[in-house]
This record gives sequence, structure tokens and C-alpha cells, in this order.
Amino acid sequence: MAETSKLSCVTVFGGTGFLGGQLVKRLAAEGITVRVAARRPDNAKIDIERSGRAAEIQPIYADVRDETSVALAMDECDAVINALGLMSSVARRHLRQCTNWAR
Repeated sequence: MAETSKLSCVTVFGGTGFLGGQLVKRLAAEGITVRVAARRPDNAKIDIERSGRAAEIQPIYADVRDETSVALAMDECDAVINALGLMSSVARRHLRQCTNWAR
């Protein structure tokens, strides 16, 4: 993990999953604002409220198939973490596109 003291905002793709959810909680515990990029951000709010760190965790709409939503989710953040699970060749193609947009 990068030196967290220099990070103020991190976008996490896959932050509603098991691994991503653990990363989100850890970053929030360090006082970092975490954007949880999700296709259904309203569903993410339930898990966020249970974490006890609602002030540091911000659900935001993003779909890796939509370049604009990905760009907005990453806007003005210091880092991006990809914890998305890959389930198909289509998902892998979208992940490559997301990676290219982040550059």
C-alpha cells in the first residue's frame, strides 16, 4: 500500500466486494476519503453505514463500460485501486479500457 499519510482521496473500484470492502474500511480508518465506485451506489450505502465510517466513505456511480462515469469517479483523487472481480472476457476488455482511461 502507498504511504497513506500523503493520500487524501482514493477511488476504489470493486469496493463493495469482500476484498475491496476490506480495503475501503482500512483506508477510511486511516482518515482517507474513499470513493466507492459502484454501478449501484445506493446499495453500497448500506454497507458503508454498517462500517461506522460513513463520513470518510462516499459511494459514487461508475460503470467500467462508461468512460465518463469512470473519469468522474477518479476525478481529483490521489490514487485508484482496482479490486474488481473478472468474470468474462467482456469484463477483462472493460478493465483494460478502464486502465487506459486512468493513464
